[in-house]
Formats: sequence, structure tokens, C-alpha cells
Amino acid sequence: MHAALEIPEIVQAVFGQIDHSPQSIGGYDLDIRTLAVLARTCSAFCDPALDLLWAEQRDLGALMGCFPNGLFVEVETPLLRLTENDNSGEGAVLKAVPGRTVKDLHMRRPITGGDWERPLVYSHRVKTLHLDNTSVAGIKSASTSAFYDVCLALPGSHLFPNLRDLRISLFFSFPEMQCDRVVPFLLAPNIERIKIFLKKSDRASHILPTLAERCPSIAYLDISCWDDADAERHAASVLIQQLRHLQELCVKNLNQAAFEYLRRLPTLTALLVERHTTNLLVDDDETDSFSSLKSLEFGETTLDRLMEFMKVIRKCPLERFEARNVEESTATTEMVVRLFSTLAGQCPHTSLRTIEYYARIFSNPPSEPTDYVLTGQTLRPLFCFMSMVHVTLYRLSGIDLTDDDVFELASAWPRLELLSLGGFNHVPSRVTLHALSVFARCCPRLASLSLALNASLVPDNSADIPPQHLMEYIYLGRAVITAPARVAQYVAAMFPATKVNAWANLEADAPRNVQERVYHDRWQIVQEHLVAIRSLNNN
Repeated sequence: MHAALEIPEIVQAVFGQIDHSPQSIGGYDLDIRTLAVLARTCSAFCDPALDLLWAEQRDLGALMGCFPNGLFVEVETPLLRLTENDNSGEGAVLKAVPGRTVKDLHMRRPITGGDWERPLVYSHRVKTLHLDNTSVAGIKSASTSAFYDVCLALPGSHLFPNLRDLRISLFFSFPEMQCDRVVPFLLAPNIERIKIFLKKSDRASHILPTLAERCPSIAYLDISCWDDADAERHAASVLIQQLRHLQELCVKNLNQAAFEYLRRLPTLTALLVERHTTNLLVDDDETDSFSSLKSLEFGETTLDRLMEFMKVIRKCPLERFEARNVEESTATTEMVVRLFSTLAGQCPHTSLRTIEYYARIFSNPPSEPTDYVLTGQTLRPLFCFMSMVHVTLYRLSGIDLTDDDVFELASAWPRLELLSLGGFNHVPSRVTLHALSVFARCCPRLASLSLALNASLVPDNSADIPPQHLMEYIYLGRAVITAPARVAQYVAAMFPATKVNAWANLEADAPRNVQERVYHDRWQIVQEHLVAIRSLNNN
């Protein structure tokens, strides 16, 4: 026995080794059954087992089940579901309508102090609570009215006094008039993570401003609303400006006040703005902004707003940059080059490891598509980031690279593990199969590659390249191919463990011409040959 450990600590360490992977037989979770058995084995095992059993709760049914029999009565009630209503004269809108019936709970008598004896044995063990729309009223077997009555009779101030992580959807979790009154009972002073999804922005003004006072230790905050209105933005801003220990923030949008506070918050390491649609005023202050920021992500936005935001990112140790819904109807290649050049000028070249950029699929098509494609010129400003591991870039008008561009890319990013370059419009590829040998030589850690190429000519130099065994998947877009057997031999020599796919859109969509089907079928032959070669080598 280790001299530095007490008996309870050793027991806790033993329980920590129990497999937490999702396994079940006959609908029963094996891990939960194991813990339940151990909890009944002896007094030394009881508390650690119960702590693990109750640490994470996905609904409030277990707690409600701890109250005495006869306190609640079950009633059949309809479950609300979302449907479209297009009779409003203003287009289709979502509305809630009754769906299938479920069993709900209602109070049969008032709660007494004795009724709380058993629930209080377990409630302090809950560290994580996730209530979402998959639960009936967010509580499954317990109705919101019954739960509210329970909260009113709570002997103390907090239902879960040791809660650390709260995720709750108020879209249908609670009746609109009750959510303001119920949420405070779920809050606890030591909460570090909060994720809240609101039904209407006007509820934000009732719930959000008091969160910082009730939960002063918040470090991870995720707040969003079904609608994006000034009320939510203002309430979120008031909350954000009260948080002194905030490390990670996910928010629908930012107003000017929240932006100014966050850029000078030294603890902030991650920021996600789901709809960056506000024009922020950016000054020329030379003071370093977002000095600790490592992850910066945007949802819906434009290139102009991205570049304005990037002007204040000075010398921050950014490791991840993502813009996943960029309006590109006016975003020329030159503008993307300026964005990437700004990124290269503002961040240390040893820090950035991940970059993801996705054009909005439903952007209006540009009038001159050739001015909007992804080219070697587009990528070149990013080649200074020598630690790049994950690169995903999708432009609306497609990509147009050469073998020389690929060589420059692979040489600049030797630590690549995932590379995905593409576009929503097809541009005939000038990249040849030779590019695969470049990746095999220059990127020994590359495991996933998505890049359109032309495989009509097969090089004969694969024997000179040491095999790279980490590559698992290669997608080659609308790749032209003439000799599938030779292509398979060429690929297998360099990447013996990989799978190859191309023309994936033909799996669901009819080909536009016979030749497309021919190319698709030839790549299927390549994959069959790769499997056969791998089987032969293994034997």
C-alpha cells in the first residue's frame, strides 16, 4: 500500500479504473451495473461508487425517483414537437404542436421535510447536469410543474450544491413563465461550465444578468438563442463584462461593449462567434489584444468583418482559426490573400496548428468565377506557419493548384496530419499523381487527404519512396483515371494502409454523362485492388 494514500483515496483510484466506455447488454449499462453492485458490497465501496453513479445526470428523473412513493401521480400528457406552419402569409414558420403522449408527474400532496431525506443523500454528488430537448420537458419522468413545486420546498439554497457543469435548453425544457423561476435552483456557486439555449431573446434579459453573481467561478460559457435580437446581445454583453475568470466563450453575436471587454481579458483562450454580423469599431490602439487567445472561430460572417476583427489580434498565441460560413459572393481571391496575410502578420509563426475556412454553400455565385478559386497564391501567405497540423479550405468556386504548388505546400507543412482542399464548383485539376509521392516524402504524419487530381498518367517512381503507414484515407474528388490497376499499385507502394475514394457524389446522384460513371467505377476498382494487395501483404 502506498504510504501517501489513505484508504478512501485508494478505493477512489480503483473505481477510476472501471471502464467508462458505452457497453450494454439487454439495455443495461455495464459500467452502471458494476458500480451499483460495488456500492452494495461494503461501506468502503459505497460512497465512491455512489459518487461516480451520480456524478453525471442527463435528466432529473433519478432525483425525482428518490422521493417517497405516493408524493407524485402519473398523468398522460402530449409531448410538444416542432412543425412548419406556412399558413401565416409570411412564409413557413416553426410552431409547437402536440405529439405522442408521455407519462408526466403531478404533486399529490405538499412536500415535507422528511421527504427530502433520501434525495439529499444523492443530490450533493451531482457534478454535471445536462437537460436538453430530448427529455420530456427537460426532465423525462418528472414534469416541470412538479419539479417547480420540489424547488419551492428545497431545504437549502441549491438543489445541486456541488454542480460544476450545467447544460440546459430552455427552448421547451420549461414553460415560458416558469423558466425564470426554475433556473436559479439549478445554479450553484462552484459552477465552472454553463451552456444555455434560450427559446426567446427576451428571456435572456431575465436569466443572464444574474449568472455572474450566482456563479462567480464561470470559466466556460456557451449561450445562444433561437432568435438573434438586441435583447439577447445586450443581456449577454452585461453578463460577459462581469466574468473575471472567463477562459472559453461561445456566443451568438457580440456588441461593441462585449468586444472591447474581451479583447483586454487576459484569461480568455477560446472565442466562438456563431453569427459575426455586427460591424465592430476597431481602433488603432497598439496595445496587444486577445493576448492569451488560442482558438478563434466564426460561424456566419463575411470576409470584410473577418479582416476587421483580425486587425486587433496582435501577437496572440493563436493555435486554431476557423471561419465556417463565409459569404463569398464578393470575396475575390485577392481578398482571401489579404485575410491570410493579415493572419500571418498578426500571429507567431510557430503557434498556428489548425485553420478551417468554408464558403457559405448558398452564397450567390460570383460573376467572374476565375477570380474566386483557391490557388497557390491564396495559400502562400500561410506557408510561414511551420507547425500546421490540420488544414481545411473550401472556396465557392473551386480550387486550381499545380504540382509545384503541392510541393511548396508539403515542404512548408511537414507536420500535417489532415489536409482537405476543395470547392463547391468543379475546376479540372492540374495536380497529377506525382503529388502523392510528394506527400509521402514530405508529410510523414499525414493521415487524411482530400484533394482533386488527374490520375490519367501514372509515374513509375513509387519504388524509390519509403512507405508511409499512417495515411488512412484519400479522397481525390472528380479525378480522371485511365489505368486503375496501375494506379492501385502506385498508391499501395506509398500508402499501404489507405483507402481511396473519388466521385463520391455519384453514389447518390445520377452521373451527368457516361464518362463520369466510367471514372467512378475505375476508382472503385482501385479500392478493390488496394484491399487485395493489403490482404496479400498481410498473409
